[in-house]
Amino acid sequence: AQKRIAARDAKLALIGWALSKGQTVVAEKSVEQAKNQLKDVNSSLSADRAAKVDVLRIEALVAQAEFTLAEARSNEFVAEHRLRTVLHAPSDRPLSVGIDLFGTPNIPALASLDELVREAIDHRLELVATQKSREALREAESATRATYWPRVDAFADINISNPNQRIFPSREQFDTTWDAGVRLSWVINDTFSTIGASAQAEARTAQVEASLVQLTDAIRLEVIQAHAEIAKAAASIEAANRGVIAAEETVRVSKRVFALGTLT
Repeated sequence: AQKRIAARDAKLALIGWALSKGQTVVAEKSVEQAKNQLKDVNSSLSADRAAKVDVLRIEALVAQAEFTLAEARSNEFVAEHRLRTVLHAPSDRPLSVGIDLFGTPNIPALASLDELVREAIDHRLELVATQKSREALREAESATRATYWPRVDAFADINISNPNQRIFPSREQFDTTWDAGVRLSWVINDTFSTIGASAQAEARTAQVEASLVQLTDAIRLEVIQAHAEIAKAAASIEAANRGVIAAEETVRVSKRVFALGTLT
């Protein structure tokens, strides 16, 4: 379980670094776009087709974009060092992103929610560990209850010796003797002391069984939440794609109108 948690944390660090690099690229494009707008508005101002307020507004936009870029580069720097720390990668080892940050990600095909919950309950290692603990406590509880009753011991011995002490009269040769029996013993005090020990063992078993139910419920809710997040992400990606198309068309039309001097 710890190995899987470490692998998950490494993947999250990688994704966080890739996201920070994408945000840096977006910020760089914003700065470039703002500077191009400033160039256009200065040209329009020279031709008396724009007001000074337009220039000041675009200059403020350039400053804000440059600040956002500096912030994005700082976040990327921290994310890269976090990734290097997780991977124990030396500072001179180059890192590169192997995915298209601007491509539309593929939404994985998911099984039904019941199947996902069943799979998680069958394979989560913490559940397996808790179940093993419950089995061990049940065995200990059974062994503790056994001291309520009399104890029966069976024994057997075989003796090959020269001389054999069980042979009379003693003689100078190897002789074989054996014995077997059953012994019944009962310590009354152990019976009374077992009452408390057995109650403690039953309480420990009940506690683990309750935690097993609680852990199962927590895993079920975790899977349901993850399933809902993926469904929400799919809708968000679709909405973002449509927003990009609309934004690109808005920018194109606005540039045309601005170039004609009918838009500030």
